[in-house]
Amino acid sequence: MTKTTWFLFLTFSWSAASATAEGPAPAVSAGARVRLTSEGRRLTGRLASIDDTTIRLLNDDGTLSAVLERSRVSRVEVSWGKRRRVLKGMLIGASAGLASMAALGPTVCDQQLFCEPPSAAHSALVGAVAGAGWGALIGHFVKGDAWTDTSADDLRVRVGLTPDGGVRGSLSYGF
Repeated sequence: MTKTTWFLFLTFSWSAASATAEGPAPAVSAGARVRLTSEGRRLTGRLASIDDTTIRLLNDDGTLSAVLERSRVSRVEVSWGKRRRVLKGMLIGASAGLASMAALGPTVCDQQLFCEPPSAAHSALVGAVAGAGWGALIGHFVKGDAWTDTSADDLRVRVGLTPDGGVRGSLSYGF
């Protein structure tokens, strides 16, 4: 293998491995970023509170955005941080490069002297590798939430008194 081939192999292997690495699932607590599915619609926000009958969500600016009946929430997902989209970008770039070069690659030498047109397979391979590289680079700079699936029934609320006479509450996730 040439140095360039090894470089591309190591670069894409590292990118794919770093794109699929996941961290531990977060603890669910008030203020956690959650995504709820209720009656076919998806709501995203910060968890304000939860009790036996309702779940309250806040917008990112802290205003109340929704009060949902707990029994109608079919899915609860918790964000455990931001994640880069390297692998997704690589796949999109490789697909676009493969398709465009398979279609356009053999037409490169139409009007040139002493030029032998490459085969469609060779052009498609070059396009896929180049597109994957560009896609991985773009995906490295694009971040999105990484979500962990939980159940609304696994969320627990506890309220208690503190030694100094105050009230404290906690929200936990059981499995």
